[in-house]
Amino acid sequence: MITVDTDKQSVRGLIEHALSLRHKLLTLISFLDELDGRTLLIYRAYMASSTSEVTVERVLQRVREALIEIEERYRSRGRSVAELGVEELAARMAAVVPLPSPVNDQIGPFYRTEQVARLLGVSRQAVHDRAKRGAILVLRTADDVSVYPTFQFEGRRLVSGLRAVLTELHREDVDRWAVAAWLVSPTAALGGASPLETIRAGGDLGAVRDLARDARRRWTQ
Repeated sequence: MITVDTDKQSVRGLIEHALSLRHKLLTLISFLDELDGRTLLIYRAYMASSTSEVTVERVLQRVREALIEIEERYRSRGRSVAELGVEELAARMAAVVPLPSPVNDQIGPFYRTEQVARLLGVSRQAVHDRAKRGAILVLRTADDVSVYPTFQFEGRRLVSGLRAVLTELHREDVDRWAVAAWLVSPTAALGGASPLETIRAGGDLGAVRDLARDARRRWTQ
């Protein structure tokens, strides 16, 4: 009997020990799950920050190379870029970076009037005049600010061929936001490409102009 009781006590002890280990294991798993969640958040935050820093560094490297070349030209004439004012120069460079927008995914980002003026090397009035003639696509925000989709520019000029299409769509009663959306929307008539993609690729400009005229007629009926 003593042996049997001893065996029972041993088995009970093993079971209790196993249950205790199970409880500790579950607690550890729960802790690790929570830790993984925090670690993942930290990792994601780190990666976002790291990616941003890498992007900025890449841009700065390109800007640095261009500035060194410009500074060398200034030096050859006994002058320096610093004469322009370092803070002012930095502000001007940052000013041409388009700002994000809630509609960026489809139509944006956008330039402001002063950014387009700097980009094209013309005055603000010249930008307004071109927009009024339909030579540049300008949109008006809800708070009455003029913005210009960056997709219409290539380098420091308008995308080649785009002006002819904008002219087809230039009417006072045509909504400019509709024009912007139409330009970047794929269409079966162009093989699944958007009018803008077709223009950029050097595709059939005549076909795009025909579609633009059709769109204008629909919008003004």
